[in-house]
Amino acid sequence: MLAELDDTRKMIDEIDDQLLQLLNIRADLVLKVGALKSESDTEVVQPERENAIIQRLSQNNAGPLSDEQIEILFRQIFKISYELEE
Repeated sequence: MLAELDDTRKMIDEIDDQLLQLLNIRADLVLKVGALKSESDTEVVQPERENAIIQRLSQNNAGPLSDEQIEILFRQIFKISYELEE
């Protein structure tokens, strides 16, 4: 049982590393978007874009995370992204 627990935790660690890598790739793209918005005098915060992303993710969500949990996670990602853009 302990070996299975260790193996499962190792898999979680690997996924965490992948998530970190993807979040940093996303952050690089956010910085690019921020520069483009600045050049075009576009507002940093765009609620309609956020809502469209949340809606798309909810439609694609197969669980076990609830749509509400997905929204909470991504609202936090958006908040951090806006901080990077500014």
